Order: sequence, then C-alpha cells, then structure tokens
Amino acid sequence: TYTIGPDDKIEDVLKTMVKVTKDTLQKLGIPENKWYEVLIKGSIIEREVNQPEYYGKVARVIENRILDNDQTNGRLQMDSTVLYGLGKYGGVPTNDDIKKDTPYNTYEHKGLPPTPIGAVSETAIKAAANPEKGPWLYFVTVDLNTGETLFASTLEEQNANTEKLNKFCREHKDICQ
Repeated sequence: TYTIGPDDKIEDVLKTMVKVTKDTLQKLGIPENKWYEVLIKGSIIEREVNQPEYYGKVARVIENRILDNDQTNGRLQMDSTVLYGLGKYGGVPTNDDIKKDTPYNTYEHKGLPPTPIGAVSETAIKAAANPEKGPWLYFVTVDLNTGETLFASTLEEQNANTEKLNKFCREHKDICQ
C-alpha cells in the first residue's frame, strides 16, 4: 500500500514503488538475477488467488507446470495471464478469450509471460521464491466469494474440482461474468 497525496508527481510515486520493491527483494535475499522471474510469478500468484494461505501452493503449481512434461507441456494455462493480455481483470475467461493469441496467453505459449501482470506483495514474493513442496499441477477457485481453492495432481481430480466451480457459476451468474 502506498500513500499518495494529490500533489505528488507520478515520477516520484513510481520511484517510491520501485525502491520499495527492490528493498523487499534484497531484504528477502532474492538474488538480483532472479528478481524479474520472481516478480512475474508473484504477480500471477496475486491474481490467481485472493487468499495468502494458497500462495505457496500456487507457486508450486507454477513451478510444476513450467516443467516440460506430458501433462502440461510447459504451459501454465493461467486465466489471469490470458485476461491481462486482453486488458481484462478478474472473472473467468471465455473459450474465445483463451483462443486469442497474445504474449500473455499461457494456454498457447510455454513458460512465463513476458512481464509481471500486476503489483506484487511481499507475501507473494516469498511464496514465489519458496514454493510449498507438493505434486500439484492444477488448482481452481471453486467459490469466488470466499476464495476457496482446491488443488489437484491429476486431470481427473481437476475436472471434478472444476465441476464445483461450474456449479458455483450456475448459481452465481452475476459473479462469474
């Protein structure tokens, strides 16, 4: 959180934001050559879940998915990155959204997107730098009101969890649009 006064110059605000971010990365002992990668991962974590209790698991999913294995082929397939590439924020991307080819479409492109997709908290930086240990390849937030998120190691588990989100969306169409 930054306190910004009505007379503050944008250049000064940006300098403060950059300084705070650099200070945080240094304080946490993140090697400088990893800063950008950690910020990209942390920004995805921030956008994917709204409960810090899930940050470490999402960080692990990112690490596990980036590996070029036969389940993920190195693709993150993160809705937040797709939406960012389309200038949208929040919600669930449509099938048409997922088909649009932008540099941020992690359904189409392997690895991390080219830049962070939002601001990154210290909590998300910590999670990105030190993911929880686990086999998870998938997760889905099944209640967009509470942020309840379920994690899965197999596509079958993920499909069952996704059906819970679909049920939520059928019951709360206004939230899922």
